[in-house]
Amino acid sequence: MTDATDCDDLRAAVSPAGREVCDGHDNDCDGDVDDDDSSLDASTTSTWYDDDDMDGFGDPVDDADACLPPPGHVGAAGDCDDTRAEVNPAAQDVAGDGVDQDCDGADGPADGGDGGDGGPADGSGEDDGGDTGMHDGDPSPPKTACDAAAGASLPGLGILALIPAALRRRGWAGGAASEARSDAQSGAT
Repeated sequence: MTDATDCDDLRAAVSPAGREVCDGHDNDCDGDVDDDDSSLDASTTSTWYDDDDMDGFGDPVDDADACLPPPGHVGAAGDCDDTRAEVNPAAQDVAGDGVDQDCDGADGPADGGDGGDGGPADGSGEDDGGDTGMHDGDPSPPKTACDAAAGASLPGLGILALIPAALRRRGWAGGAASEARSDAQSGAT
C-alpha cells in the first residue's frame, strides 16, 4: 500500500516527517533538496572555504557550511594569503626570499637548518652562508606574505612563477569527501 503524502515509498527515511540531510534527496517531501531546503539539518553539512586565488586552498576565516561547495569555495583551508595562488600550504617554500610560501609561519623549509633566517643552525652567532645572506644581527627580519598584503615589497618573487598552475587548481581539494557527495547526488548508495 502506498501513502499519498510520502514522496518516496521505496525509502523508509523519506517522508513528510523525515529529516532533510545532505544526500541529494528530498527527505522531508517539501519539494526542496539539501542546500535549498530551509529545514536542512546543519549537522550534515560540510565546511567550505572561500578560495579567491583559486589555488585549491581557502581562507580559514572565510567559510560557509553547506552540502555542496558554494561557487569559489573548496574543502581545504590553510591559505595564509588568499590573494596569491603561489602561497598555500602545498607550495614549496623558497628559503630566504622573505615570503612564507607554504603557510607554516616561517620563511624556509620546515625540516630544520637555520629556519631561513640566514643565521647558523648551531647557535654560534655567525652567518652560516645559508639562505638569505643576512647576519643574525640584521635589524630587518624577512617579510611574510601578510606583509605583502599590507603593501610591503617582497624580494625574489620571480622564482614563484616556476610553480605550475596546473598543480594549484581545484583538483587538490575535496578528495574522498567530494567523491562521496558526487555519489550521493547521483543516487548511488
